[in-house]
Amino acid sequence: MSNDHPEFDELDRLLALADEEELSVEQRDRLNQILRESVTAVEYASDKLVTEALLRNELLSDATGDLLGMPQSFLPPEGAENLVSPRFGKRRALLAVAAAVVFASLLGFLLQKKSSPVQVADSAKPATQALARMINQLDTRFAPNLAPEGDEFEVGRYELQEGIAELEFRTGAKFVVEGPADFTIKNDMHVFLTEGRIRARISDRATGFRIDAPEVDVVDLGTEFGIAVNPDQKTEVHVFSGEVELHEEGSKEARLVREGYAAGWEEGSAAVVLTQPREEEFRTAKDISQTLGRQLTDRLLADGEMVAFYDFQPDESSSGRLVNRANPQAVNGRIHGATWVRGRQPNSSALLFENVGDRVFLEIDGEFPEFTLSTWLKVERFDSYITAIFNTDNYERHEHHWQLLDDGAVQGSQLGKNPSLNSPEIYRIKSEEDTVPIGRWTHLAATFSISSGDVRYYVDGRLVAETVIDPDCPVRFGKCNIGHWGSPAGPSWPKQRNFCGRIDEFFLLRRAMSSEEIAEIHQLGRPAKW
Repeated sequence: MSNDHPEFDELDRLLALADEEELSVEQRDRLNQILRESVTAVEYASDKLVTEALLRNELLSDATGDLLGMPQSFLPPEGAENLVSPRFGKRRALLAVAAAVVFASLLGFLLQKKSSPVQVADSAKPATQALARMINQLDTRFAPNLAPEGDEFEVGRYELQEGIAELEFRTGAKFVVEGPADFTIKNDMHVFLTEGRIRARISDRATGFRIDAPEVDVVDLGTEFGIAVNPDQKTEVHVFSGEVELHEEGSKEARLVREGYAAGWEEGSAAVVLTQPREEEFRTAKDISQTLGRQLTDRLLADGEMVAFYDFQPDESSSGRLVNRANPQAVNGRIHGATWVRGRQPNSSALLFENVGDRVFLEIDGEFPEFTLSTWLKVERFDSYITAIFNTDNYERHEHHWQLLDDGAVQGSQLGKNPSLNSPEIYRIKSEEDTVPIGRWTHLAATFSISSGDVRYYVDGRLVAETVIDPDCPVRFGKCNIGHWGSPAGPSWPKQRNFCGRIDEFFLLRRAMSSEEIAEIHQLGRPAKW
């Protein structure tokens, strides 16, 4: 999302950090100060965050109903000091900031200026009764008569025979269910677990979510916890953050279990408080993402057309080398200036490009009548009008440049057959609407094919731009750089095009991938938040 309001640059950076759950205490306090002192800032943040949430389907439960009848749990408590609390995660920050705007003004703004994202449901179609969606899964298999309809869960019983499923309820509660598991969805705030293991992360607006099990009912009080029911009907509750309220069968008093404790039951016995929760026994959404990511990487590396694949993991033998995992004997990168930092997944690495001259130098021989470029990156800022993603050292005939503009648009071009600088370009392509935001991991891809006669650019798995190409002009890369333009070819051309941000994956394939393949790379590579 481009920023047409430079006065909100600091606010943009703080919101991006909140989105990635990297907000420090001081930064959180500063964000609260900005929002308390400026109504305009609150309106700007609300517009930005609600729009992003709508586009991600975060606020689209019953799009024309829940939005018009916004529940009171969305609204901050009267007299609240802070809009962002110390334990706010990504979605909690989004919703709390969005709710700070007077509801009537916000609703009017959404309906007048952001009508297209809201109007996603065809009024001629019946309204869905889905209470939850499966947003990710790993090797799942449901019992034939106890399975969801596609990825949607309604009221009813479900039996996950094997695999792991991540569910998101329309109230904002998230589950990771590990098979074998037998559970019944009563409503969007109530589940009964007969057998199996669930890790639950409850959003602020879903506080009070209830999971019943043999011998005990668990009521969330704003938390992340795990609940397990073994085949012998032994039940355990493990609280990882916040606290839960336990209602035991036959008891009129509720028992409070706080973060760092667990409680267990056996049929007919009193609760036993354990000294420490066994968090490692409950799978997370990140576990699913990591496994899917590894499987995807293995498939890509097995593709015989893979020229270079960089997973941005440090080379133990040389800190200045970026290893080509597809062929460690060829097209290894040389790191100049960029430093190692955390990547988009747990335990992954990335290179941080901060200064003019930071880059990864490559040398790729040959001509490419078709290819695919793919990368995961996180823009920290735009220092110039044009930012290089992957450019050849110069800009000579047949050479290709892949870049970002300072409004987040993706742009690319290829120079024609005539070697002079005045040679017309074969094509110049630019995304008009879908842009790359600051502070969020984004997947970009580009495909080029002489046989099909087109070049296509993608942002987060969506086709954002395409154009026709010269059928007699394959691409050459030669000496090139990730995150930098090495040698601007003309004195009037902007010399500073350095990328500012993180990159943690990049590959070049000697074939043009389909739109379905690009969408799958984005889907399986997305960073999980918990």
